[in-house]
Amino acid sequence: MKEFEKYEMSDLILLKAKLTGNSMLFTDLDRIPGFKAENYENAYGFPLHQEYENLVLWDWVSKKGIITLKNLLRSNLLSCWGCSPMLYDFEGVRMNMPLAKSIRNYKKPRWLPMAFGLTDEGEKYYEKNDLFNIRKELHKKRIIF
Repeated sequence: MKEFEKYEMSDLILLKAKLTGNSMLFTDLDRIPGFKAENYENAYGFPLHQEYENLVLWDWVSKKGIITLKNLLRSNLLSCWGCSPMLYDFEGVRMNMPLAKSIRNYKKPRWLPMAFGLTDEGEKYYEKNDLFNIRKELHKKRIIF
């Protein structure tokens, strides 16, 4: 969407984390333009770590979405934690694979549900860069993401 082109994906993710009360799910991230892959050729699974290839956090993520989210986590602006799959059930979405019971290597892909929120550094960045202004601008245009 052209309305979102002037904003950095990282700023939109941090804004979304704040708007969700620091309990953001991948279903929230999917609503950010460019995060979710548009077609099969550009879709990637989001693995937990290269050491645990078969622990999948989410599917159908764009390469830009993966890079942006990893950069926010590495920069300590965003934190993540394991959450109940019921949170995703409430959103009406569930990964089509068995649930991981712990962080370990599995023979076949397993889903590890995660949630995200701003760290203290993320909160400072949010305030310093006045990210709520993005929300105001989009609201004036009657755009909800």
